[in-house]
Amino acid sequence: MKFTHNNKDYPITITRKKVKNLNLRIQKSGEIRISIPHKSTLEFVQQVLKQNDAKIRKMLDGIEGRIDRDKRLAKQHGKYIWIIGKRYEIEIREGDVDKAQLIDNKVIVTVNNLNHPMLDAYRDIVLWKYIVKEHQHYIFDVYKDVKRRIPDLVPEGLYVQVKDYKSKWGTCYPFKNKITLSLYLLHYPLKSIEYIIIHELAHFKHHNHSKEFYQYIELFMPDWKQHSIAFKDPVIKSSLIDLKKYK
Repeated sequence: MKFTHNNKDYPITITRKKVKNLNLRIQKSGEIRISIPHKSTLEFVQQVLKQNDAKIRKMLDGIEGRIDRDKRLAKQHGKYIWIIGKRYEIEIREGDVDKAQLIDNKVIVTVNNLNHPMLDAYRDIVLWKYIVKEHQHYIFDVYKDVKRRIPDLVPEGLYVQVKDYKSKWGTCYPFKNKITLSLYLLHYPLKSIEYIIIHELAHFKHHNHSKEFYQYIELFMPDWKQHSIAFKDPVIKSSLIDLKKYK
């Protein structure tokens, strides 16, 4: 079976299970998966699809929109990089020495072989070494500022480290008196970095994400919601360098 929407055919996978009711799920790819009781008929499935036609089409519109957006962002990857919330165009040049530097509103990446078979990976390695690594001090600078302004929030003898986490922005280890921050934070505005640091420090008092936890954060950063929104920006996220994908 298939479901046609916007001149595209989406496959329907039907599985008979030991269930009481029909369950319908739509995957990120648009595939429609339906679980039905063993005694249910295909006519019953078609009837349910007809009853939920508008709902299914609305969900598929959302999926198609996400897929189109991801395609646009994929084309943009490698053209721009964000440093402390500011966008820089990436320009690749050929030269004797591999390096990268910020010049006005551009990042000039120099490589010794523009015909390299894996130029994208080559470019990202140079960017990581000369831009990402060299700018991680911004994260520590924000932490030092928080410590100076809100000393009561920072435990005595706290150990702070930065790692190339891409799946999380930070982690608090209360029993080790340590917080770990993502190196990728340097792509975002300073106030957004500050929010993540305060967020992790707040976990020394509240170990979960309860209502009281966020009320505690508001004592130090009343507008934290405004600064947390940046991490949902798909455009900035599309520029994050992931060297693991080349391995």
